[in-house]
Amino acid sequence: MRILASPHMRVSKLWATVVLGGRSSVLAQETNQPTARPSSSTMDSPASRTYPTTITSSYLTTITGSAALTIDHVTVLDPWPTSPDPEIVPYTMFQTGITQRTIVPIIASPSAVSSEQPGIPAAENITTMITTTTTYLLWVIYAFDMSPYTIPACPGPEGCAYSSIKPNGRCEELGWQTRCAGQCLLKDWMWWCTKVGEDDLGSIRGRVCDDGMGVNATLEQLVEPCDHTDWRARCVRCAEDEGVTEFPDY
Repeated sequence: MRILASPHMRVSKLWATVVLGGRSSVLAQETNQPTARPSSSTMDSPASRTYPTTITSSYLTTITGSAALTIDHVTVLDPWPTSPDPEIVPYTMFQTGITQRTIVPIIASPSAVSSEQPGIPAAENITTMITTTTTYLLWVIYAFDMSPYTIPACPGPEGCAYSSIKPNGRCEELGWQTRCAGQCLLKDWMWWCTKVGEDDLGSIRGRVCDDGMGVNATLEQLVEPCDHTDWRARCVRCAEDEGVTEFPDY
């Protein structure tokens, strides 16, 4: 459950907003903090499309190892059967990723191979196809959301964090703190929050419940965008927590 801001709530920086098809969208935020910008293949408004449609994007990555060069050509398919209704959120997206992986063996000295092992052909490239499905929950953007360029902090003494300013109900049930594991992806003028499995908790983004045990903390994902008041996940909880009510100065 996302907590809406009071009209009198102070926002840490100025967000420029517009309404696209009835949706409030962030255009920019003043910031001088170090940035970790999520990648985004499209920044089109879903309201501008004709439905049903599938948005296709692609990118290329290369990894050089000691024995081979791995080339991944990735095609991403985002199916949109209907336009997301801002009154009914979150919107579930089942994204398909198709990777054509080519492994190119690295031979230090081809001439030496042919002379020392005559009749043995050089290793051939190996190409495989890998298909994955990622589940996202898509959320409408609000001015009180944390900027996608902000790195949440552990502001207390020796890197501890204070109690949540705007706790999530699920975290309160657990007796844990509400934290931010890094803002969700900003794409198509919406927040894309990944729903990960138990074996992939290291890639959690968005708000989480944190048991307060520092770097070894257990996290439970909420699959919703971070609020601008959230502290960073896996900070040790401050021993003398005085119930800080000031917002982070992001």
